[in-house]
Amino acid sequence: MSDSSLQIVRLRATLAEIFALRESLSEEAYTQIIIAIYDKIRAIQTTPEMAAPQLEGGDEIRLVTIMFVDIVDSTEMTQSLEADDWKATIGAAHNQVARLVSEWGGVVGQYLGDGVLSFFGTRHSQEDDALRAVNCALEIHSILVRFAQEIYLKYDMEFSVRIGISTGRAVVGYFGSDENKSLLALGAPTNLASRLQGIANAGETLVDAQTYRRVRNHFATEERPAVDLKGFDALIEHYRIIGHREQRPTQLTSTSIAKIETAFVGRAQELALLKQSLQDARQTARAAVLTIYGDIGLGKSRLLQEILDNTSQYRQIVMVGNYQKKNGSYSLLQDFLAANCNLKDDTAPDVIEQRIVEFVRAGWDHPDTEATAHAIGFVAGYGFTNSPHVRALQKSGPDQKHVASAMIARWFRGMAEAGPLLIAVDNLQWVDHESLGLLEYIALELVEFPVVILGAARPDFDDHATHYMRSLEGYHVVELDPLEDADIDHIIGAVFQQIDSIPETLPALIRSRAEGNPLFVEEFIYMLFDNGIIEMTSQNRWRINRLQYSMRSSKMPGGLVAIFQARLDELSPVTRQVIQMASAIGVNFWPGAVARLIDGEDVENALADLQARGIIVQVPESDFERELEFQFRHTLYREVVYSMLTRQNREIYHRNIAAWLEERVATRPEYLETLADHYHHSRQNRDALVTYVSAAKDRFQRGLLEETLSMIEKGLDAAREVPREIALEMVGTLWMLQGQVLDSLDRYEESSASSQTALMLMGEMPEGAMVEEKLTAARTLGIAHLNLGRYDEAFDALNRANSMLPKDNVRLHAAILRTFGMLFRARGQLNESMVYEQEAFTLAQQAGDQREMARVLSVLSTVALDRGDFATALSYCERVLDTNRKDDNTYYQILDLRQMATIYRSLFAYERALELCDEAEPLQERIRYRDPLLHINRALCLISLGQTDNGMRLLRDMAANERPNPMVDQRIQLALVIGLAMVGDYEQCLHRARSLVHDSQEHNLILYGRGLLWQGIAENSLKQGQPLDTLNQALDYELTYGGRYAWLCYYSLGTATPQQDAARQWYKQAADTLRAIASSLHTRPDLQQIMLNNAVVHSLTELSR
Repeated sequence: MSDSSLQIVRLRATLAEIFALRESLSEEAYTQIIIAIYDKIRAIQTTPEMAAPQLEGGDEIRLVTIMFVDIVDSTEMTQSLEADDWKATIGAAHNQVARLVSEWGGVVGQYLGDGVLSFFGTRHSQEDDALRAVNCALEIHSILVRFAQEIYLKYDMEFSVRIGISTGRAVVGYFGSDENKSLLALGAPTNLASRLQGIANAGETLVDAQTYRRVRNHFATEERPAVDLKGFDALIEHYRIIGHREQRPTQLTSTSIAKIETAFVGRAQELALLKQSLQDARQTARAAVLTIYGDIGLGKSRLLQEILDNTSQYRQIVMVGNYQKKNGSYSLLQDFLAANCNLKDDTAPDVIEQRIVEFVRAGWDHPDTEATAHAIGFVAGYGFTNSPHVRALQKSGPDQKHVASAMIARWFRGMAEAGPLLIAVDNLQWVDHESLGLLEYIALELVEFPVVILGAARPDFDDHATHYMRSLEGYHVVELDPLEDADIDHIIGAVFQQIDSIPETLPALIRSRAEGNPLFVEEFIYMLFDNGIIEMTSQNRWRINRLQYSMRSSKMPGGLVAIFQARLDELSPVTRQVIQMASAIGVNFWPGAVARLIDGEDVENALADLQARGIIVQVPESDFERELEFQFRHTLYREVVYSMLTRQNREIYHRNIAAWLEERVATRPEYLETLADHYHHSRQNRDALVTYVSAAKDRFQRGLLEETLSMIEKGLDAAREVPREIALEMVGTLWMLQGQVLDSLDRYEESSASSQTALMLMGEMPEGAMVEEKLTAARTLGIAHLNLGRYDEAFDALNRANSMLPKDNVRLHAAILRTFGMLFRARGQLNESMVYEQEAFTLAQQAGDQREMARVLSVLSTVALDRGDFATALSYCERVLDTNRKDDNTYYQILDLRQMATIYRSLFAYERALELCDEAEPLQERIRYRDPLLHINRALCLISLGQTDNGMRLLRDMAANERPNPMVDQRIQLALVIGLAMVGDYEQCLHRARSLVHDSQEHNLILYGRGLLWQGIAENSLKQGQPLDTLNQALDYELTYGGRYAWLCYYSLGTATPQQDAARQWYKQAADTLRAIASSLHTRPDLQQIMLNNAVVHSLTELSR
């Protein structure tokens, strides 16, 4: 602890002693001593030494509440009073204000003439800075009323103040010359507080909307019309504080948002345990003590409230710990009496004593009531100093606390004798030592009575109350965990069912950010109301304002910022700096990176402290060898810590983290993006651009398409800060990659545009530069045209790519030939396609390029499948899948699994095909890509296995969306035609088959022939048209261009041929074809057996006899 901190501790101890001696000092002496001590504390607090050390300066960006107190008509007063009188008057007023500001946990920043600028939350936030500021303002008005009377009597002049309060984010630090620095909070809130006091009337306190939202449940307010204030673009909402809002003594927490009741969910087990303990205590007449432990916001108060609202058999005593008074004495009793006896700062002493006696008597009417009430009031600090009943308590000595506890416990015993008693204590972590001792004494005294002492505390309560209640038999601890997603959804749903036009993504967004914490959910929903995202319509219904939602839904709720900021302020300076650097690293971080700026031993100690406080947790397995890895327990903690860093300090942290990561990304390329982000945040933009390009290449190589697009977007953003002549080559590469990714995502028009942009940018490079990239962009452009069905444009683009080809680059030559093969396959020209692909494979082998070989084999597998060579297709596909698994390329693995599923389905192995579809599902989720051809495979398998409704629903969903790739679109239409025939809906089958024949005739002769096949099948079933002619034409196309469905053509011709002998010949050809396919599967006996055992094969065998 620093010397300044020790001085403040000693001065506060002195203050406590002076408070205890108040009755023995004159009013003047008491006031002067108190003011002098507060002045000394304030002087120490506003020295730079007391600031938590930062890397550069002492600045932080914090959520603070600003209070500006100004004397009304001070100019007239200065003209009417002598200089000395004015100085004495203003000095006395300033001292009164400063004393109250300090008592309420604020600091005075500046004395501005007759005004006082004060801050709450600049040095140490206490979760309720706005609440304390408003309380302070009300007390200032109350105290200065008496001061005004003295001024009036002395000078015959009116004296009053007006106050403005604002809450928001401001830069907090020490400003001024080296010799005269002041702690200030600079920003819009400070300006707004000044403007609000300027429009306030004498004796008024005006608050802005941010402050109002934090105090509305505690104070009565009056909304004022929004005003136009200098320095602010929008009209300013503001409110007048009227006074404290009366609250039910047993109301611990609100159970509604915007008057919409929130659901109590997810605590059925804990609630049942507490209810059982209450029942057992009543039945056995023995006390029970339970403490509910849980982190901030997990619902401790709500669980207590639920017990209080549903326990009518017990008399209830409700107490709440107060952060402001955690270092006092018997504060629990003091606040309890204040709430139940309506005691205010201006309540007369005799009225206080009378109310306390009446309250104690209402709970226990006994001859000893008056003596007990006097003792309770005296211990709580509410007078009774002249009562003969408290003389034993006024004597100092080791037995004083015991005597006090015994006298207070007498009252609780009296109530317990009358019936079951429930003592509920919220916020135990803020209860002072004497109050905790009193609770333990009561528990021991009432052990043989039907009494339940039910407390709630945060996990850090054990740090300073390790032995609390532990000696009691039957003491129970109830620990709360985060809620399940379903429970969080229930809370969200209870509110959102009252609101129209909820975006589909909003509940999931709130759930993910809340991380199982119901308070976080409520704060996010409150933010939606407060920021105008949820608004009331003229029909008296809530709805989402889409414009506000798009602009403001990602903001952090101010209430959560205040909570987290308060917890962070409890940390030591070194621990604080450790967590700040950790926040710059990310949600997950490594001590080694932090140790670049902070001593390793300090880092170790700080991490132990942060773990003990539940702010971070250790990750079981680190991503880096020989490095521990930690994680913020809540991502919101990290967001708040990081938001408090100034840009200057952020850049220092990010620069050091980047240097640490540079040494490690070679073995962990998935961290290239993280390294690039740190370069970018530390304004090393060239390094950021280079690394984003590397990250994009890595993600694309692994088939992580959406992540690749994200890297490209970040890279292009970083490029704006890099000179054009340096960035040009890398920007061209990013546009080239973007064309490739967009093509894979079936976004062909965008792919075409990106590829053309890449070619344009690369055209500015010297001749001979970026040859491979130019060729790749031209080839990608060709693929985009191919997929759009623009075959002539595709041919031209591929010829352009071919013209750029260096003579000695066989790898690129293989890629171009492969793409030509893809073009011929798309047109249904399988023979030409195979020639190109076989030559491409030979070149890829020469180049030793395993990836290119896999791409060629993938096309060859498709060609083999279309030709009905299932064994070859499967062999190629398995080789390709193995390569893509080794490369960890998710996108291509999906395509491979889809191809294998198609092969298995064609061989009647429907269950196996479905297993492959299932295997591809998590891969699709991983890269957020939905392959439509994979899903039509699933649909046809489901229909084949009898799940017709599910299969047809999936097929219709797929067919409902037209796709830009005509070949994919026509394959989906073909699948729907097949499905309709399988379920016997031949009318629709015929209609769609004719449509497919029309659409595919100019694009793909294989699909054209297969459209004819199903048209003929439907015509035969409906006895319409000329099915034999149609089916013979289909057979010609299948034998000429395909082969996969030759057996089905033979079979269908058999069913359509009226002559039995001719029909039998068709059936025989179909059976022979299927048996030949089965024979080709001799290396796969399992598949061979599945095929031969299929009912279709058996049926054809019988029909051919």
